[in-house]
Amino acid sequence: MHAKYLRPKGEGAHPAVLQFHGYTGNSGDWSSKLGYVGIGFSVARWIARAGRLSEDLGGALGNTHMGHIIRGLDDEPRKMAFRRIFLDTAQLARIVTSFSEVDAGRIGAMEGPRGAR
Repeated sequence: MHAKYLRPKGEGAHPAVLQFHGYTGNSGDWSSKLGYVGIGFSVARWIARAGRLSEDLGGALGNTHMGHIIRGLDDEPRKMAFRRIFLDTAQLARIVTSFSEVDAGRIGAMEGPRGAR
């Protein structure tokens, strides 16, 4: 899994925003996250396995559509690409909430900006 992470300067726990892009999107550039950092939030922006920087080695039977979102439909449910992508989002939340500078009780999640390139 590949993600970008920015945090504000200073001490003490602060809230965090987890951003996830749509399947055909991407993580955007660093500057698109600075507004949140400027108001005291950490920001983690995840890149889906089908993206350039996050690798999905496959191992599932089935066709693909615009990438790999339906891969695994002809295989066991645990091998479905969509399931793996969903579990990656949960893993990112676990990672970010483990950081000492993040207040785990103040976490938000959102789809990132449309058209972020």
